Amino acid sequence: MLVALVVLGGVTGALTPAAAAAPGVGTAPRVGTTEPTTCPRRAVEPLLAAFDDPSLYYVAPGGSFEGGSTSWMAASGVRLVAENEPWQIEPGTRSLAVGPGGRTTSPQLCLEQGEESMRLFVKAPGRPGSRLAVTTTTQSARGTRTTTTLIDGSRAGWLLTPPVKIPDTTAGSGVQLLRISLSTRGPGTFLVDDVLIDPWRIF
Repeated sequence: MLVALVVLGGVTGALTPAAAAAPGVGTAPRVGTTEPTTCPRRAVEPLLAAFDDPSLYYVAPGGSFEGGSTSWMAASGVRLVAENEPWQIEPGTRSLAVGPGGRTTSPQLCLEQGEESMRLFVKAPGRPGSRLAVTTTTQSARGTRTTTTLIDGSRAGWLLTPPVKIPDTTAGSGVQLLRISLSTRGPGTFLVDDVLIDPWRIF
């Protein structure tokens, strides 16, 4: 079983006004202003019902790594590979390989208050001391906050991670911007697939 260790960071700094969200996600709010107050609508489904998780989820932008998507690949040590997670939660044939020392960051995603956890599928290398760091960074008019969850890779094979916390920095608008970073620590290559956002608060 994968083991997650969570390290919380504090709110830091003030933000400059806004940036655009990833293509297909819609226009991100202007951070530091009072508008807009909502994010684009997303279709949600009980994607993990087979894992006794009845929560509704949607796939993060580019988070299925299909269609030759390179939106998560603006970094070194990562590549698309021809292997999908075996349960075909999001049907496809590809996943993202994050090699030793590799790091990649997602497109920016607009979140509303209550969208505070995520899960993803990981194929661990089965190497002692190997870990995948899943770092979630949120931004709003209140500042920035970062949470890192370490996924143990010492047991080889595909598994679904426990819920990964997304920190809440929503301001008066109830909106914040999220980026997800993946990096490896120690030996071995991790495969990552189907990054899923849970739109309901669990913490």
